[in-house]
Amino acid sequence: MQGLLEPHYDATLRRCRSQPVILAAQDSTSLNYTAHPATDDLGPLNTRADRSQGLWMHDTLALTPDGVPLGLLDVQCWARDPAQHGKAAQRTRRMTQDHGALWDFMQAQPVAGVQALSVPRRATAQARTAQLQVRHAQVELKAPQRKAHLPPANLWVVSACEAPAAGLAKPIEWMLLTTVPVDTFEQACECLAWYARRWEIEVYHRTLKSGCQIQNRQLGQAKRLKACLAIDLVVAWRVFHLTQLAREQPDVQRTCG
Repeated sequence: MQGLLEPHYDATLRRCRSQPVILAAQDSTSLNYTAHPATDDLGPLNTRADRSQGLWMHDTLALTPDGVPLGLLDVQCWARDPAQHGKAAQRTRRMTQDHGALWDFMQAQPVAGVQALSVPRRATAQARTAQLQVRHAQVELKAPQRKAHLPPANLWVVSACEAPAAGLAKPIEWMLLTTVPVDTFEQACECLAWYARRWEIEVYHRTLKSGCQIQNRQLGQAKRLKACLAIDLVVAWRVFHLTQLAREQPDVQRTCG
């Protein structure tokens, strides 16, 4: 898989060098092969109760601040060890206990301004424009208790919270930690705009699954699925790239088919 993706990584880096700012959005997604019993070397996906089997993938997509995908920077794909199932949730609870006071601290900061943010359609939720109350501050965070020997980290924090509204199931609540200096409302809004581009990788994953139908492959072995996935990842990026370019430049639509 990595051998097949290496030329694409190199081409991505060449495209990145022409841009002043690159956003590296990363996310994990599951590839469900439960319906293909002949495939071996798979692992659990969700809870033990549903017995779903497949592979996990974590990829990093290079984007311009305008949302044009330049290609993949890294892809990791693995079958989860059943013995490790559930340990990620335990690590998350430890981190929440250690840094939960940060939320209270940021809520006590004055609102620097209100920023409108376009929220794309997701699952059954319609697209909307969210009005976010923005706060920012510089903080010093201590290391978690399990790594108390590490020095504290000096960071900037940007908090963005959407007021609850009728019919809104899950208002936006973001807490962004960054090494980029944030001393003004405008700088905070720039960080929010960068982070909002993370939604693009979810669109990319939908292109991979719905467009390339990667979860319908029946190849008998996980290593064969990974090799096929490498090719489909590049195909999905190309489709996604042309779609985004067409959105920015209407004349590109002719090359999209």
